[in-house]
Amino acid sequence: MMLLPIPIPIALICPAYLIDDDADLKGMPLASIHKEALAALKKAGYKRTRVEENDLTIIGSATEVDLLSPDGKEKISLKFNTEDDSTVDREILVPETKAAAYARYGSQLKAKFPNVVLVCYAVNGKTYAVARVELSEASPKNVMEALAETKRAIAFLEQTRDGVSAPKGDLSDLEALPLTANQKAVFVALEKSGYRRVRVTAEPNEEQRYVTLDPPGSDFKVFVYVSPRRMRLQRSLDVTDTENQATARTRPIPEKFPGMTARVYDLLGRISITLEVALSDSETTPTRTLDAIAALGRGIAFLKDAPLPPPAPAPTDPVGKTLQASKLIYTDIGNFYKLKFDNSNTKRSQYAYVRKDVYSYNSLNVQEIYSLCYDSPDAPSAALLEKTFQKGFSLGGLVLEAPSETQKNWRIRFKIDAPTDLPQATLKTYLQLVQGTGDEIEKELTPDKGDIL
Repeated sequence: MMLLPIPIPIALICPAYLIDDDADLKGMPLASIHKEALAALKKAGYKRTRVEENDLTIIGSATEVDLLSPDGKEKISLKFNTEDDSTVDREILVPETKAAAYARYGSQLKAKFPNVVLVCYAVNGKTYAVARVELSEASPKNVMEALAETKRAIAFLEQTRDGVSAPKGDLSDLEALPLTANQKAVFVALEKSGYRRVRVTAEPNEEQRYVTLDPPGSDFKVFVYVSPRRMRLQRSLDVTDTENQATARTRPIPEKFPGMTARVYDLLGRISITLEVALSDSETTPTRTLDAIAALGRGIAFLKDAPLPPPAPAPTDPVGKTLQASKLIYTDIGNFYKLKFDNSNTKRSQYAYVRKDVYSYNSLNVQEIYSLCYDSPDAPSAALLEKTFQKGFSLGGLVLEAPSETQKNWRIRFKIDAPTDLPQATLKTYLQLVQGTGDEIEKELTPDKGDIL
């Protein structure tokens, strides 16, 4: 019986030197110095997980390489450019939006790591912060140093993201701020008292240089704005008041808390009250600062407990008073004033109306001035409505009014909401604008019915 040879896998009979571990680099536009850097990384235990040519590069060629750190826990991205700077990137996930991430981490990272560039991007609703080092020469030594620098930068970003303070007495996170000796002493004292620095914002604009503090045993935050001349300490409170009510609520603050000011902000419909105590540099001592923070706390407690001020009564027909003083001829018809205008250039006339009721939008009080463009028991056609309501106006607009219990016709009116404090000259301008526009639209809508409105 003849024995057949047993098949042996080719890998077992090929010499080890014939197995190409760098097959993924073949055909890639890599310079010799880039290959040397990749060889050094491989020797140091870094594992390549992706190698791909970037064909979107405008100048020269580029090769993108993803690495896993020797412990397998970190992902690093390299980009080797033949005609431009190469880059070394590490990234972390951050909770902010892209714009907020730049604002929070950008200046701090630049101050701490001048050679590191912050790049932020968003994917699928998540934001990533990238620590990047750009290399004009991607030699093995430079790449290794960039890996170490980005590692330290990512650790700093994680510390900042998670609100971890620097070691006690270490003010390195405040290096970008123009602190005086007194201010530095205050921050050291605050840290010893349990205040934790959770954010440092250092912008060129003095109004945007501040430190956010978490006081011990409390869920509120203190904002410390710094400049060479003074330190401003702030606390804020969101309220459900209108802007007028919030302003009325803050009126007792200067008397009850000398040296404290209060401001009301309307942040896209959300009303917020900010209390502030400002200290000159000579007044900036640990004791004065802690006293000011305590006073802000008492001020916030006062605002929370203060009774809600009643809304200010709306003024009664102020535009009517302006109209009476203007010497224009009008007729009082109950809830409205009616004025007739004769237009010599068109040989037509038109009525304008001023509504006596006052409408309030937060702190703005207005009264309606309008002119009828359509008034008929017959509903306007869909085509007519589409044509009419496609018109654009730099001031004012059109309103469609369906029949109701108080009036039986379909109406279209052109109206302007006029501020109640407008002067006589502006009132006359508004009336002319309303009646002229109303008359023009009436001619378009009902050309066969004559001049009736």
